[in-house]
Amino acid sequence: MTKTGYMAFCADAPLVGLDPHPAWAPQEEITSFDAEGYAAALSVYDTLEEAKTESDDDHAARVDAVEAGDLQDADEPDDIFEVAVHDDGRVEVFHETPRYVINTFTIQEAYEAFGMEMPSPA
Repeated sequence: MTKTGYMAFCADAPLVGLDPHPAWAPQEEITSFDAEGYAAALSVYDTLEEAKTESDDDHAARVDAVEAGDLQDADEPDDIFEVAVHDDGRVEVFHETPRYVINTFTIQEAYEAFGMEMPSPA
Protein backbone atom coordinates (compact mmCIF):
# COMPACT_ATOMS: atom_id res chain seq x y z
CA MET A 1 0.00 0.00 0.00
CA THR A 2 1.02 3.61 -0.52
CA LYS A 3 -0.14 6.67 1.42
CA THR A 4 0.13 9.98 -0.41
CA GLY A 5 -0.10 13.40 1.17
CA TYR A 6 1.83 16.55 1.93
CA MET A 7 4.75 17.11 4.26
CA ALA A 8 6.66 20.16 5.49
CA PHE A 9 10.38 20.42 4.80
CA CYS A 10 12.94 22.98 5.98
CA ALA A 11 13.35 25.85 3.53
CA ASP A 12 17.12 25.55 4.07
CA ALA A 13 18.31 22.00 4.61
CA PRO A 14 20.95 21.60 7.34
CA LEU A 15 24.45 20.60 6.31
CA VAL A 16 23.93 17.17 7.84
CA GLY A 17 20.71 15.31 7.22
CA LEU A 18 18.29 14.80 4.37
CA ASP A 19 17.76 17.09 1.40
CA PRO A 20 15.00 18.11 1.52
CA HIS A 21 15.04 17.81 5.30
CA PRO A 22 11.75 17.19 7.17
CA ALA A 23 10.66 20.28 9.09
CA TRP A 24 9.59 18.27 12.15
CA ALA A 25 11.08 15.31 13.93
CA PRO A 26 9.20 12.01 13.58
CA GLN A 27 6.88 10.92 16.37
CA GLU A 28 8.42 8.87 19.16
CA GLU A 29 5.91 6.08 18.52
CA ILE A 30 4.75 4.46 15.29
CA THR A 31 1.13 3.32 15.47
CA SER A 32 1.49 0.72 12.69
CA PHE A 33 4.44 -0.42 10.65
CA ASP A 34 2.91 0.25 7.25
CA ALA A 35 2.37 3.25 4.98
CA GLU A 36 -0.39 4.71 7.21
CA GLY A 37 1.65 4.43 10.40
CA TYR A 38 4.83 5.78 8.80
CA ALA A 39 2.92 8.72 7.30
CA ALA A 40 1.42 9.55 10.69
CA ALA A 41 4.85 9.35 12.35
CA LEU A 42 6.23 11.78 9.75
CA SER A 43 3.33 14.27 10.05
CA VAL A 44 2.07 13.73 6.52
CA TYR A 45 -1.19 15.63 5.92
CA ASP A 46 -3.95 14.50 3.58
CA THR A 47 -4.33 17.88 1.87
CA LEU A 48 -2.03 20.66 0.82
CA GLU A 49 -4.21 23.12 2.75
CA GLU A 50 -3.79 21.19 6.02
CA ALA A 51 -0.03 21.05 5.59
CA LYS A 52 0.20 24.76 4.76
CA THR A 53 -1.98 25.74 7.72
CA GLU A 54 0.14 23.72 10.15
CA SER A 55 3.37 25.06 8.63
CA ASP A 56 2.11 28.67 8.69
CA ASP A 57 1.04 28.29 12.34
CA ASP A 58 4.45 26.86 13.23
CA HIS A 59 6.26 29.71 11.46
CA ALA A 60 4.06 32.33 13.15
CA ALA A 61 4.92 30.81 16.53
CA ARG A 62 8.64 31.01 15.70
CA VAL A 63 8.26 34.68 14.66
CA ASP A 64 6.47 35.40 17.94
CA ALA A 65 9.29 33.66 19.86
CA VAL A 66 11.88 35.83 18.09
CA GLU A 67 9.92 38.98 18.95
CA ALA A 68 9.70 37.85 22.58
CA GLY A 69 13.47 37.25 22.67
CA ASP A 70 13.09 33.50 23.18
CA LEU A 71 14.48 32.51 19.79
CA GLN A 72 17.28 34.06 17.76
CA ASP A 73 15.95 33.43 14.24
CA ALA A 74 12.60 32.31 12.81
CA ASP A 75 14.12 31.00 9.57
CA GLU A 76 12.15 30.96 6.34
CA PRO A 77 8.70 29.33 6.16
CA ASP A 78 8.80 25.61 5.45
CA ASP A 79 8.41 24.21 1.96
CA ILE A 80 5.53 21.82 1.39
CA PHE A 81 5.99 18.88 -0.99
CA GLU A 82 3.77 16.01 -1.99
CA VAL A 83 5.06 12.68 -0.72
CA ALA A 84 4.29 9.02 -1.24
CA VAL A 85 4.95 6.78 1.77
CA HIS A 86 5.21 3.05 1.05
CA ASP A 87 4.67 0.00 3.27
CA ASP A 88 8.39 -0.80 3.02
CA GLY A 89 9.26 2.56 4.65
CA ARG A 90 10.32 4.35 1.47
CA VAL A 91 9.32 8.00 1.18
CA GLU A 92 9.31 9.65 -2.24
CA VAL A 93 9.30 13.47 -2.33
CA PHE A 94 7.83 15.11 -5.45
CA HIS A 95 8.48 18.44 -7.13
CA GLU A 96 5.18 19.92 -8.31
CA THR A 97 5.83 21.43 -11.76
CA PRO A 98 7.25 19.70 -13.64
CA ARG A 99 6.42 16.63 -11.59
CA TYR A 100 9.42 14.50 -10.72
CA VAL A 101 10.92 12.78 -7.68
CA ILE A 102 13.23 15.17 -5.81
CA ASN A 103 14.54 12.56 -3.40
CA THR A 104 13.76 9.20 -1.86
CA PHE A 105 14.60 8.33 1.73
CA THR A 106 13.45 5.77 4.26
CA ILE A 107 11.58 6.26 7.51
CA GLN A 108 14.71 4.89 9.23
CA GLU A 109 16.80 7.65 7.63
CA ALA A 110 14.29 10.28 8.79
CA TYR A 111 14.69 9.12 12.40
CA GLU A 112 18.48 9.05 12.04
CA ALA A 113 18.49 12.59 10.58
CA PHE A 114 17.04 13.81 13.88
CA GLY A 115 19.40 11.69 16.00
CA MET A 116 16.55 9.42 17.03
CA GLU A 117 16.24 5.67 17.15
CA MET A 118 13.38 4.35 15.07
CA PRO A 119 10.84 2.43 17.17
CA SER A 120 10.53 -1.25 16.37
CA PRO A 121 7.45 -3.45 16.37
CA ALA A 122 6.75 -4.95 19.79
